[in-house]
Amino acid sequence: MRLKRGIGSNCSNSKVVALSALLSPLGISAVHGQDTQDATKLDEIIVTAQRRAESLDKVPVSVTAFSQKTMDELHITSFDDLATVVPGLSFTTVGNSQQQSNTDVAIRGIYSNGNSPTTGIYIDETPIAVRQNVAAGFSGSPHPDIFDLDRIEVLRGPQGTLFGASAMGGVIRFITPTPSLEDSSGYSKAEFSYTDRGAPSYAVGLAYGAPIVQGVAGFRVSGWFHSDGGFIDIENPYTGQILNRNANSETSYTIRPSFTYQPTDNLTITPAVFIQHEHSDAPPEYWRSDLPNPEQGALVSGYGWRSPEQPVTDDLTVPSLAIKYNFAGLSLQSDTSYVDRSYNDYDDYSELLPAFFGGPPLAPQLAGFNSWDQNIVWTRAWQQEFRLSSQDADSRFSWVAGLYYRKALDGVQQAIAPDLTPLTELLFGQTSLQTYGIPDYVAGGQAFDSYSRFTTITESKAVFGEITYEIAPRLKTNIGLRIERSTVQDQQEQYGGPLQGVTYATTVLPDQKQTPITPRFGLTYQYTDQDMVYATAAKGYRPGGSNSPNATENPLCDASFQALGLKGVPSTYDSDSLWSYELGAKDSLFHDRLSFQASVYYIDWSGIQTQVNLPSCGAFYTTNRGKAISQGFDFQAAAVVVDGFKASANVGYTDVYYPNAEYGAAVGGAPPLLIGAGDKLPNVSPWNASLHMDYSVDIGRIWNEARSYVRVDYRWIDATPKGDPRTVGYDPAVEGAIGFAPNSAYGTLNVRLGVVHGGLDVSAFVNNATNANPVLGVTHASLNDTLFSATAIRPLTMGLTGLYRF
Repeated sequence: MRLKRGIGSNCSNSKVVALSALLSPLGISAVHGQDTQDATKLDEIIVTAQRRAESLDKVPVSVTAFSQKTMDELHITSFDDLATVVPGLSFTTVGNSQQQSNTDVAIRGIYSNGNSPTTGIYIDETPIAVRQNVAAGFSGSPHPDIFDLDRIEVLRGPQGTLFGASAMGGVIRFITPTPSLEDSSGYSKAEFSYTDRGAPSYAVGLAYGAPIVQGVAGFRVSGWFHSDGGFIDIENPYTGQILNRNANSETSYTIRPSFTYQPTDNLTITPAVFIQHEHSDAPPEYWRSDLPNPEQGALVSGYGWRSPEQPVTDDLTVPSLAIKYNFAGLSLQSDTSYVDRSYNDYDDYSELLPAFFGGPPLAPQLAGFNSWDQNIVWTRAWQQEFRLSSQDADSRFSWVAGLYYRKALDGVQQAIAPDLTPLTELLFGQTSLQTYGIPDYVAGGQAFDSYSRFTTITESKAVFGEITYEIAPRLKTNIGLRIERSTVQDQQEQYGGPLQGVTYATTVLPDQKQTPITPRFGLTYQYTDQDMVYATAAKGYRPGGSNSPNATENPLCDASFQALGLKGVPSTYDSDSLWSYELGAKDSLFHDRLSFQASVYYIDWSGIQTQVNLPSCGAFYTTNRGKAISQGFDFQAAAVVVDGFKASANVGYTDVYYPNAEYGAAVGGAPPLLIGAGDKLPNVSPWNASLHMDYSVDIGRIWNEARSYVRVDYRWIDATPKGDPRTVGYDPAVEGAIGFAPNSAYGTLNVRLGVVHGGLDVSAFVNNATNANPVLGVTHASLNDTLFSATAIRPLTMGLTGLYRF
């Protein structure tokens, strides 16, 4: 049983006037180097989307990037914030990324659905996205905190050639600053805020770097701490007494020391370590029904009022070593790193289990019944990559080639307590042992009605390369190829307890070995120094895996198998892959006062790895179901309207659907409909858009060389699709498939007033000024359960921010 709560390069001078400071508020690109002092003459935009530093207007990839300054201006402080400002990026449960077992990251509608990730997440050159093992519990990839970054890059479309498997939808890269060998610099930030009907929040951070030996060695160290006040109250659902106000508080700290040593002009060695600790006392989840004492305007939950409540702890450590050597017009780079991640969460199942088995969620006889689940997730992975690239900017050829190796141990353990006798006596008039004939699984003196532990070793070996050739003036073609040997091996599961249908068992699952080839083809026409059009075709891929057989052996699952037309769980599932076709343009107009980039795409995704819920027993398995089409566009524009007034806008549209119907095997009648032709994939918002305006004036008469500013930022996310009532597993209470309730559309308005004087920036802000409260992540335990919960975004929040760059 795997219950989760709910079913529900060199450039001409003309390029230096590209729209960097203009684009920064938009998030079109990252700014490299110091901010320009001329509001109408803007810096060059540098990204590394093709694993080498290049000007954005020469990169045939759809990229959104943010400098740290841009993220400060937009108040992007969390992973969740990215989904509101990046076209085509979405999360399954917005606002709940701290409880990462319930999130899934998708770009252009390509989401993992609880399996291997489809979006690569990188800290510098280290991939940190992890494989999920739904057979034994729920896990997700870590989400780095946002402080003292050189930039964030979001690459849309499959990036498998240069970034490997599981970058089918795209890649999100967190790029940290490299220590300077020549200059010292620092960055500090402090913030205090108050949330409506919530607790105060505060944050403080400091980063500083300087040469140790001029031109030879330097360091940079940063530290960041924030405490986010809660806004969910906890109520005893039997008495109506509020037991804990603002229970969902969060704390986090991040530390990153780095050191650069350059013994010769051609050799650079940079060791670093990224350390992050996150803790949440409770998820931002509230009840929409069944509360005896609801408070007008308050967000109240009946979960977590018993011990151990619902804490989440996530620890991530990433040591790395980068070595770069330039010789003979070439650059050789070695990146070695290790990922050590541990995640631990608790969920309150006291009301879920009674409803799951058909009883009332709040029976008075069960007021003392305390059931909880614990998920423990761990990843231990090391990776090594060597890259050799050309450095001659005047050559018609440019290329990059590399070797890659990664070996990872991923594990997840789920235990559900306690003994079920109070529940079975109420429902069936007998003890748990009498009902199921299977004793509890006991560990450490604690009785568990369900226990499972699943471990997997994943090994990847790859050779890759990409060549760009100027076939005529301003016309280039690029061809890339990656050949990878992927092995999913040593898959072992231990499980036991009455809800598992067995006292104790150990299963070794078959290995999965595959050799995917992921090519990429492109054609680019740079018709002026600042304007280009491009076309690309690229393939994406992710490996397959195995399913646990224990659901097949569990009699509680029989009803679900019958509804699906199955006799049991398939032992394995295959890899899935896609082809993406894209046309794009990047342009600067009106003497660089207007800039935009746009792309349209068509993605053909086949053999989709799909997580299937078995609601009668709470188990899950993965299978390959048909194909899907994802098509859409993204558009990003920015303009200097008049001196001192900048405006920018983003919009993304994604239409992802199943073109063909899928049926199960007939069992005593017509075959069950699993997917209807034209059905939309769940969890993907068709539209997202944002608008940012920034107006500043010189107030030198009041404060010498100072400027005041006002920034207004509006972000909108569309509703996710409803389900198909004709399909198996449709939940009419939420109008979606089981576990996939549609989210409502919503918009948030943010306003900031401030003053800049040299490196000092002091401002006051209001986030979510309209106090939007969308209905997100609605879930309940079973089709007949009347208790519904949902996830909340942070309500209206007012605060003060102080920044100082030196």
